[in-house]
Amino acid sequence: MEKLGAWYNKLYATDALGNRAIRKDRWPRDRFEMAVHAAGSGERVLDVGCGNGLVLFNLSKEFRELHGIELSTNRVEVARESLAGLPATISMQDIERGLDYAAGFFDTVICNDVIEHVIDASATVAEIHRVLQPGGRLVMITPNVARLDHRIRMLRGRFPTTSSHAAVARGELLDGGHVHYFTFGSLEHLLEVHGFAIQRRYGFGRQGKLLDVWPTLLSRGCAVLAVRR
Repeated sequence: MEKLGAWYNKLYATDALGNRAIRKDRWPRDRFEMAVHAAGSGERVLDVGCGNGLVLFNLSKEFRELHGIELSTNRVEVARESLAGLPATISMQDIERGLDYAAGFFDTVICNDVIEHVIDASATVAEIHRVLQPGGRLVMITPNVARLDHRIRMLRGRFPTTSSHAAVARGELLDGGHVHYFTFGSLEHLLEVHGFAIQRRYGFGRQGKLLDVWPTLLSRGCAVLAVRR
C-alpha cells in the first residue's frame, strides 16, 4: 500500500482541483457522475479514495457532513483545498488496516474505482460494512472486465486492460495498480457474502441510458447500489 501511495503521488503530482460542478441533468457518462447520481442524500457520507474531492464537492448540498480518505498525500491536500469552506474532513487512511471511524458512523459510503486496487478486497468490504449503519447505502463502482470490447480482446488473445493509466515502464505498476477484475456478478457476490443486499445495477458511459439496458455487456463500469443488512 505504501508503494501504491507513492505511485499515486507521482501520478497526481499536478492534480487539478475538484471544485467544479458535474452534469446532473443527464444519465451518467462517467464514474463521477454515476457516484453522485446513485448516492442520494443523508447525514454523513464517506468517499473511499476521494481523489481531488470532485464527488464530495458535488454532494455538498445533499449531506450534512462530507468525509473522504486517500492514500496519496498529494490528493489529500488537493481535496482539502477543493472542499475549503464546506463541512468536509479529508484524511490519509488505509481502509484495509481499519478506519478511524466508529461502527455505524455513516449512512452512505462511496467506493469509486477503488476495490480493484486493494490487496484484500474482502477486508475492504467488511470495513465498509462496519462503518455503515444498518440500512446504510453503499455505492460501489469498478471497471467492468466483461464488457463487450474486453470480451473481444480476450477472444483475440489479448488481456483486457481496465485502467486509464496503464503503466508498463520498468518499476511502475502494471495496469495502473489494478490487482482485481470484476464482473457485475462477482462484485455483487463479494458484497452479499459480507452482509449487503443488492438494490440496483447501473450501466453508464458515453452512450448514456442506452448502456443501462444491458449493463453486464455494455457498461464501461460495474456500478452497484447495495444496502447494509
